[in-house]
Amino acid sequence: MQENWKTRLLRAVDNDGRSDRAISLAAGLGVNFVNELRNTPKDPSIEKVLKLAVELHLSMTYLFLGRDLSKDDEDLLSVLQSLPEDAKAGLLAALRANKQ
Repeated sequence: MQENWKTRLLRAVDNDGRSDRAISLAAGLGVNFVNELRNTPKDPSIEKVLKLAVELHLSMTYLFLGRDLSKDDEDLLSVLQSLPEDAKAGLLAALRANKQ
């Protein structure tokens, strides 16, 4: 089976130690939510997926991209978000030039 957000989420459920029912309830979802996620092909709403991910302490980056950001990566992104657009463009050009 190809790994995707659903397989990563269910792996976290399996590694949690609580029952599917207990995790569903702790996330504020219906009692059968995890069981239905596991056993049916339907995709739940993003809001429900996020509630479950928060309960399981999964980062959105890991859940949807399959990798976590380091603390340094998070700090860098935070700094980049605060820069004006022209500064971002200049920095990106410099980084790309340095990469080659």
